[in-house]
Amino acid sequence: MLGCGEAADALAARAMLRVGEGKFDAAWQDLLACHRLGRLFRRGGTFTEPIVEIAIDRIASNAELAYLERADLTAVQVRDRLKDLQGLPPTPPWADKVDLCQRFDFLATVEQIRRGGVDPSDYLSGFASFKIPDADMEKSMAAIDWAPALRNGNVWYDRMVIALRLKDRAERQKELDKIERDLKTLEAAARPLWNAIPILLGKDSPATKAGKLIGDRLIPVRMRLASDLQQLCDRDEQVQRNVQVAFALASYRRDQGKYPVRLGDLAPKYLAPVPEDLFAGGPLAYRPADNGYLLYSVGANGKDDGGRTFDDRPRGDDLP
Repeated sequence: MLGCGEAADALAARAMLRVGEGKFDAAWQDLLACHRLGRLFRRGGTFTEPIVEIAIDRIASNAELAYLERADLTAVQVRDRLKDLQGLPPTPPWADKVDLCQRFDFLATVEQIRRGGVDPSDYLSGFASFKIPDADMEKSMAAIDWAPALRNGNVWYDRMVIALRLKDRAERQKELDKIERDLKTLEAAARPLWNAIPILLGKDSPATKAGKLIGDRLIPVRMRLASDLQQLCDRDEQVQRNVQVAFALASYRRDQGKYPVRLGDLAPKYLAPVPEDLFAGGPLAYRPADNGYLLYSVGANGKDDGGRTFDDRPRGDDLP
């Protein structure tokens, strides 16, 4: 993964250079290559890979909007570019990765702890430091009943996957919020016991309770990462929707000499169906003007911030 962000930046920069030279077709191929590079990462199942893919997608999307503004294209050419975007390989659902890769990663982490021991102080952040165990630690690890940690982990992953597979984002977020409340309850119950972990791992203790406790410390961190990554995936999907609408608007203007009054006017010739705001569950915010328009999603907070993004002052959560 090292260097792939730089490769994406280089592709986007070369695309802009080629636009300046009037090589619009070659520039477009660079931007499509940038997207495809990002799609390769979503095939993996770690937490890192979708973050890299989303970052590369954003680089490509920003460059595409600049390309759309500067490239001298006909309405037909713009529509062809839009078809290219719609034909990019789909990104696999994050739920699939959580169901298989992340579930087994959790089980593997428990197994690593069983073999190598754990430094309890590291669990304050939910992570463990693995080390070569001494004889006392090996004895303690062997005495632990690990079944509760493994069993509870699978129960939580089953629940998370069911929530992540919900198609309606509002319903999905509702279930994820319920999971978050229950995770807080799990943490609150485990925290007072955590100070006793050295006793539970002591050489004279059977340590039968330690397995469940270790699992209870791992589960909230892993579940929250899975939930947070889904939100990042939702934001990336919305950005791609917005870019496609921007291309349809450009094609419409080249044909009609002006932007449409409503986004619905893009259908069916320019875009069918017209994408909705994933976060609002309705139409995107759209305000046409004589020489441009304002188009945005309300973002994850579900509140219309008037088009203000995270980089604006005052800060907003809208997605252009």
